[in-house]
Amino acid sequence: MGGLDKVGDVRLKCPGSRDKGRDRRSPPPCRKPCPGWEKGGRRLTKARGTAGIHVFETIPLSPPGAFGSFHEGLLHGLEVERLQEGFLGAVTLRSVGSFEAEANGVEEEPPFSYVNISAWEGEEDHEVFFSTKEDLDFAYEMAHGHEQVRHHMVSPGEPRGGKSPLEALKRGELLGLEDYLFIGCVLGEQDAGTEALERHATFKFASVFENTSPGAFGRVVWANLGEQAPSKDFVEAWNDDGRGEGNAYKVFYSFSKDQPIGISAALQDKRRADEAMAADQPAEA
Repeated sequence: MGGLDKVGDVRLKCPGSRDKGRDRRSPPPCRKPCPGWEKGGRRLTKARGTAGIHVFETIPLSPPGAFGSFHEGLLHGLEVERLQEGFLGAVTLRSVGSFEAEANGVEEEPPFSYVNISAWEGEEDHEVFFSTKEDLDFAYEMAHGHEQVRHHMVSPGEPRGGKSPLEALKRGELLGLEDYLFIGCVLGEQDAGTEALERHATFKFASVFENTSPGAFGRVVWANLGEQAPSKDFVEAWNDDGRGEGNAYKVFYSFSKDQPIGISAALQDKRRADEAMAADQPAEA
C-alpha cells in the first residue's frame, strides 16, 4: 500500500478532514473524503488491475482436451474467465506466422501461435489469483489437456514502460486494431530487449509485465510496432540474444465482459469473412 506521506516531518491528514491546524503544505481540503486516502494520513493506492497472460507454445493437430478443436477449447476457457468475478476484458492475439501458414495451406501451427491476455480488477499474484477463481484452472485443463505446452502467467499492477494495454482491454479498444504487436516471453532475469524493439521504424511503445507464476519466463514484453510489419530478421534478432521467445502478432479476437464469448467470436469471424469477400470482389468500372 505504500508508506506514510510526509511533508518535511509533518504527517498529512485526510484532506477531507476539518482540522484547521492542517499544515498548509498538505493537499487542499474538500467537502467529502477524498478517494485514495484514509484516516491517519496513509495514502491508499488505487488497485490498477492484474493481467492474466496465456501463451500457447504448441497446438496439436488433434486437440488433447475435451473439445473438437483448439479454437473451441480456447473460447470455452475465455467464457469461464468472463464468468469469474473481477473479469474486465480479454484479447486473443494470433501470430503473423500462423496467418501465413494458413494462407499457404499449411495445417500445422507454428510455435507460439496464440496468446490470450485478460484484464482483471484488483492486484493479485499467482496464488491469490487462482485461489479466488476456483473454476479457472480446471477449465483450462478441460479445454487444453495436459499434452499441450502452454504457459499461464499472472502479473499484478501496471506494467513498466509505456502505455498499458490493460486500460485498452477494459474499454474494448483493441477490436479492429491494425497495428502489429510484439509479445516476448523473457527467460528469468534476462534483459527485456525494449531498446531493440524501439529500433523498429513504426514503433509506438513497449510495456513489461512482471510474472508472479512459476515457470521459466520471468517477464512478458508487450510492444506496439505500428502499421509496418516487422521482418523475420527483426524478430529473430530479439530471440537470438537469448532473451526468450518473441513473436509478431495481430489482434484476432477482442472481448468485453458484457457479451458471451462464443457470440462475440462468431460476430468477429463473420466480419472478417465479409471483409475478405469484399476484398475479393472486382472493382467496378
